[in-house]
Amino acid sequence: MSLACMQVTRLACGGFAMAVRIQHTMADGAGMLQLLGAIAELARGAPAPTVQPVWGRELLQAPLLNDVLLPPRFAHREYDDVMDMNDAIVPFEFMVHRFFIGWREIYAIRSHLPLALSRDATNFEVIMGCLWRCRTVALAPHADEEMRMICTVNIRGKKDTIIPVGYYGNAFASPVAISTAGDLLANPVSYAVELMMKTKREVDVEYVRSVARLMVRWGRPNFTMVSAYVMG
Repeated sequence: MSLACMQVTRLACGGFAMAVRIQHTMADGAGMLQLLGAIAELARGAPAPTVQPVWGRELLQAPLLNDVLLPPRFAHREYDDVMDMNDAIVPFEFMVHRFFIGWREIYAIRSHLPLALSRDATNFEVIMGCLWRCRTVALAPHADEEMRMICTVNIRGKKDTIIPVGYYGNAFASPVAISTAGDLLANPVSYAVELMMKTKREVDVEYVRSVARLMVRWGRPNFTMVSAYVMG
């Protein structure tokens, strides 16, 4: 498999469509957007990209102390080894694959939040909290079953980040918020939104380095899929 592959299709109207496929170990979505932007600038005649590329993969590698790999600093329960005791993994063909949430829906969800929470929560956090709770209602799990919401958090641009402008590699983590189904259903949607906010705000450079330690020790485990909802 190639690391990156691009295909350009010329359309009869004079336009074109470009498809891109990458190996995710090489770059993340933000890195690929940067690459495509650089290609567009060069295609328009620029002598060099506005944003110069930075490799810098050593910035997020698993740190060593006296040549000894340190253990992860965080629990990383997104990689828990959980047995599916209650058929909690829903087959893909039984899922709703497409739905639309617009500004009207976002405003409606925010109307159910305390004022301070509505002011501080991002649209993404509001949507995630609502979908997590709604999915739990739809699945009707046992009250003591742990429900997981896994999300993607980019560490570019965060305070005290060491990721330089122009970095192409992966600079994100996928933390998990966990709650029992009983607590999710007994509490208002603000409960789920607050959990998502807390989970996202834990992610920083040290969290990503801790993930790197885990990957080296455990050999790149997959996310826990039992009662889990992954949202990128």
